[in-house]
Amino acid sequence: MIIVIGLQLLLVIWLIRYLVRGDKGPREPITALAYAGMLGFFAVIIGSVLELFIIPSTALPVPGQPAMHIGVLTIILGCIAIGVIEELSKAVPLKRFIYNKGYFNEVSDGIIYFGITGLIFGALENITYALTYGTEVGLIRVITIPFMHAGFTSIIGYAIAKKKVLGLSQRVVVTGYLTAIGLHAFYDFGLFYNQPWSRYSSIAITFLINFMIFLLYKRARRTDSQSVPVPRPV
Repeated sequence: MIIVIGLQLLLVIWLIRYLVRGDKGPREPITALAYAGMLGFFAVIIGSVLELFIIPSTALPVPGQPAMHIGVLTIILGCIAIGVIEELSKAVPLKRFIYNKGYFNEVSDGIIYFGITGLIFGALENITYALTYGTEVGLIRVITIPFMHAGFTSIIGYAIAKKKVLGLSQRVVVTGYLTAIGLHAFYDFGLFYNQPWSRYSSIAITFLINFMIFLLYKRARRTDSQSVPVPRPV
């Protein structure tokens, strides 16, 4: 268990340093970065409570076990519910807090803040899995999906930041939410349905989303270098 927690902590520290040091604009307030992380912590609690009350225990099989006794549609609806609950729990509170802040003035800021919230959420979820299902399960999750939740949330943050900084329509934000929720639900479905083709689909999404935050951060910084950011209030 100590190995799982230690490795997860190192990955969290590394990614936060990578995001903060890679920011070419004004330095982000430490208090705001810490608040983004704190919201990731509370998102785990909020998401868990909502899933407990909204999703019936019979809607999804135990991970890794056959799902033949549960209808495909039931599993799909359950996975969509998980995606909606978790992505909204991570992104909505942070958006309400940060959107009108003066320092949220670059596209890359969407990756930094939303990425940190998703990172903390994912780290706590991995540790929870280790406590529930054992060290081996926790270690597998830390190694294979260290930045998955950061990747999902960064998709939304990227869209929100583009809307504010570049003056794009609300459609961009809606697309960001739907993309993150859809990928999240499809990933979960692959695991819960537990068929060869569905597991391979989840593996493919795993590789994509783990690298998503890095791909979007690179694109966001390129956009920032080519545009005039929203000025901070004096």
